[in-house]
Amino acid sequence: FGVINLLILLEFISFLFDVSRLQSQLRKCYSRMELRQVQYDEEVNAFRRESEEAKLQLTKVKSRLSELEKECIAYREKAMAVDANRNSAVASSLEKISAQEREIATLRNDLERHMQLVKNLERMKKEYEFLELQNEALNAKLDSKEATIRDLEDNIHTMKMDTSRKIESGSVTPKADAFSFFDAEHMKFLSNSKETNARETVSFYYLITDLMEDCMI
Repeated sequence: FGVINLLILLEFISFLFDVSRLQSQLRKCYSRMELRQVQYDEEVNAFRRESEEAKLQLTKVKSRLSELEKECIAYREKAMAVDANRNSAVASSLEKISAQEREIATLRNDLERHMQLVKNLERMKKEYEFLELQNEALNAKLDSKEATIRDLEDNIHTMKMDTSRKIESGSVTPKADAFSFFDAEHMKFLSNSKETNARETVSFYYLITDLMEDCMI
């Protein structure tokens, strides 16, 4: 090798390490994204169940509250109509009224708590929908990266075919000129690969290895 060829080869090896590192990061990103999707699905299912239970409980509380309010009004009307000689009955009725009013107050508190729970669940649902939009954007970006990888592999295949044709035609010698041709193609490849994704590491490595082996034959 000349000094320039050696420097280019070192740069190529460094590039392979960078691509391998990016591939590892991409695998971790996929794993985190899949785990996060499972967690989101579990949380949404739990939120939906809690929301349905809260709505059902809210309906029951409203129904019971309406019944108690009607009973309370009826007891009040009866108590006001009772004769003074039936004070004991009035006292009993008033005690019932007092007990029902306490239950009404408790149910009102439960009603407010369930309404707040429903609001919280709605807020969490909106947050989940926002996360789903982010996830879709990430998937679109990954699809774009995969398309770039396929283009890169096609370019490498074209480089290999061009090299084979030039060797067969004699415009490139099998050994010394092979590296010179590869240097030019490699620099072209580096200038076009800034947007590539880490998934091309394995296929890229083997294609380049085959290309160099063919050139050395």
